[in-house]
Amino acid sequence: MSELPNYKFDGYKLRPSTVLDRVTAHLWNEDDPDHAWEKGHEYYWVEQRPGVNSYLLEDEIGQVIFFFKMIRMADRRSIEVNMQFPRKARTKLKWYLMQAMIAGFGWLEKTLPENGIDIVYFNSKSEPLIAFAQAHLGFVFDSEAESGFKRFKRVIPTAATV
Repeated sequence: MSELPNYKFDGYKLRPSTVLDRVTAHLWNEDDPDHAWEKGHEYYWVEQRPGVNSYLLEDEIGQVIFFFKMIRMADRRSIEVNMQFPRKARTKLKWYLMQAMIAGFGWLEKTLPENGIDIVYFNSKSEPLIAFAQAHLGFVFDSEAESGFKRFKRVIPTAATV
């Protein structure tokens, strides 16, 4: 499999995560009860295989903002995204995370259609994250998911739908 590229946009860098990032992922998962299921999957946030790409979003000085994983769905035109944040985020850091998500999803909206993807899903239990994703990222409720999670959907406008 060829090496995944780095992407730069709006002062951020999206780079493929590697096994060297497992320590950070493990520490963040330890603090987050909604991601406890990942403890049995030590490579979850660094997994790279066809249809599954794991990244880190970094700021301009290389500080990790969040883990970001994209899983291509069987229909080949949609993806599920998963994100892991530092759980003990203070108010200032939460604002920083929100700005990074807005920039990141803005970038995704431009690049996903180039790869034949026009639907993005995510699952969450976090009411603040859900409210943010609906108000600022364009996600709408899709369905109840397993283990108390809710599934949300965002349709990405393409040249054919605009």
